[in-house]
Amino acid sequence: MTPELALQWLAYAARCPVDDVRPLVSPMSPSALVSLGKLLEKSPLLNPPKHRPVKKLTFVCKCGCGQTFTREYTTKRPQYANEAHRQRYWRRRRRFMQGGY
Repeated sequence: MTPELALQWLAYAARCPVDDVRPLVSPMSPSALVSLGKLLEKSPLLNPPKHRPVKKLTFVCKCGCGQTFTREYTTKRPQYANEAHRQRYWRRRRRFMQGGY
């Protein structure tokens, strides 16, 4: 990493132009500026990871059957054991909404 790139990371973290940050870091040595730039580059808050981790958990089916199932997921938690259970829940909900209990 070059001192100029480190300066850009510092400006990005401060949310201001590079020209406003340059006078503030002029007393710093180039090696200290590069070290600070590397820390900012590795920060997960400023540079979040591009991939989402795969999670594996056990859930209880939402359709009311009480069946437990284990699934791997990355974004949204699964609610039903399979598509048949999802359809069963939808039919029950539709029947209830129409007053058929």
